[in-house]
Amino acid sequence: MKRWLFIIFLLLPVFGISQSKGTGNPGYMGKHFILTGEGGFSGSAFIMKEYYLKYGGAGEVVLGKYFGLGVSYLHSSVVTSEFPHSDDCYEYSEFTFKTNTYGLDFYVYLSRSIAPIGDYFRFQITYFSNYSDDYNKNGIINSIKDPYSCQDYSTDLITSYNYGFSFFYGRKRIYYDFLVVSYGFQMGMTFYNPLTIRITNELTNEKSNFLEASAYENSFSTFLALKVNVGIIW
Repeated sequence: MKRWLFIIFLLLPVFGISQSKGTGNPGYMGKHFILTGEGGFSGSAFIMKEYYLKYGGAGEVVLGKYFGLGVSYLHSSVVTSEFPHSDDCYEYSEFTFKTNTYGLDFYVYLSRSIAPIGDYFRFQITYFSNYSDDYNKNGIINSIKDPYSCQDYSTDLITSYNYGFSFFYGRKRIYYDFLVVSYGFQMGMTFYNPLTIRITNELTNEKSNFLEASAYENSFSTFLALKVNVGIIW
């Protein structure tokens, strides 16, 4: 239920707030700073039967009539059973995959727009910090093993990282001279993805389940997404 409420929140600016009228901001009037909360929705239901809800924030400095520079952060968490793993004693069926996404953002406003309002592109260079804090939890012991010979792990935490870039097209509006609302669609690609991880496994003859999970999850959650930002400008 919470996820559907979050999706409805993301769609409100598209179908509701965007019909409101602004109050006289003609566009670029010098440098501005924009701070917004950001939400994203993406999914790969036909491939991995999962969808992703991301939340965080973004900051933008408007540097000219058609250009801005900013940073952003998003967090996501999904429970996945697509990457079962095992060791000498236990078999694990699912774990919680979490990602902190950090972005360096370049804003380019179209010629028919004047920053900070109107249609714009956002080019992002992305760093993904992936982790699971229950990767080695809730394992089922192998039937041929003596339970007393198998010790628990000292930590259930496992980490990985990834890089990527994305291309976003959106529309930004200002209401009452301080409220900023923007929305649009993103397409992106990651360095570790299903293709590159398969090539890596073939070349090294090694396979890391969590690294493979990171490649798939980051790739599918980034490839196509709806994003909405709501915040303030000064």
